[in-house]
Amino acid sequence: MNSGGGQGNLFRRPPPTITNADRDVLRQSLAFYPLQPNTPEGNRAWLAQLRDWRMKHGEGPITPATGFLLRPGGAAPGSGECFGCGFVGHCRDSGLCTTDTINPRERTFRTICGRILRAAPAAPVNFIEEAEGEFSWLGDCSLAHTVDQGNGEGPSA
Repeated sequence: MNSGGGQGNLFRRPPPTITNADRDVLRQSLAFYPLQPNTPEGNRAWLAQLRDWRMKHGEGPITPATGFLLRPGGAAPGSGECFGCGFVGHCRDSGLCTTDTINPRERTFRTICGRILRAAPAAPVNFIEEAEGEFSWLGDCSLAHTVDQGNGEGPSA
């Protein structure tokens, strides 16, 4: 026990579920402001995109819908990149960043991209393999043979 107290998880809400609509909104904003190469032309295009973003959104918050510009030559969003410098191969707290740190707005957007693009949707399970004989000693009813699991002709309920 420390003097600060614990945070616990009794009243903490689970993170919101990522939907395909969330991914679509994010992909649209990524397509609108594509990652530029680290070349003189890419840097000029990036600066023009920054001006455009500021005209549209001002000092507003960074959201999946607004998007934000990523540093030219950086890693693709959602690739497990460092949120300190924008490159892959290490994480922000490792002390391995060899370039300047990215601005707080880009860091926020990279965090959003990582959360949405790397979230794996739960795969639905519709079939339980018949393992009645081999695992009957467990007494697990989910392993018992069932005639209709809902995968055949029409609904099971």
